[in-house]
Amino acid sequence: MATNDFLGTNVVFQTRDATLGGTWKTWVCETTLSGTLSSTVNTTETKCGPVKSVGVPGATISLSGVANVSPTGSQTSLKDALDYANNQTLLEGRMVNLAIGSVNLGDAVLLKGDGYVTSVTANADEGQPLTFDAVFEITGSVDTGESNES
Repeated sequence: MATNDFLGTNVVFQTRDATLGGTWKTWVCETTLSGTLSSTVNTTETKCGPVKSVGVPGATISLSGVANVSPTGSQTSLKDALDYANNQTLLEGRMVNLAIGSVNLGDAVLLKGDGYVTSVTANADEGQPLTFDAVFEITGSVDTGESNES
């Protein structure tokens, strides 16, 4: 795959109810999106020297955007995000590339799992559009290669 097969524009953050499933809703009007997959490294000092072990991988998805006050039924608004965080709603979330040309859904990037919207910041600066920053924390196992992403 050539590096120019798709742009960051084709990578989105989507959520749906973790219990009921249903249709994925895309968080609208993103300006930035980043996903971090990481593990901690634990070091135990022994008489034989340090022993290192790797912790369970975890993932965080962070995004910023411009608020959309009239989203469609397949989109998540800033108001929805605030409600998810306030009500501690368990969601299935994914940072995923859309199917574009020869790149299939999830082939370039997939960070997916159940978790919570842990932070939402609404930014209302004078003379500027209403913007937001949000963080989704995957609290269980992280899926990076599921073949059926529908």
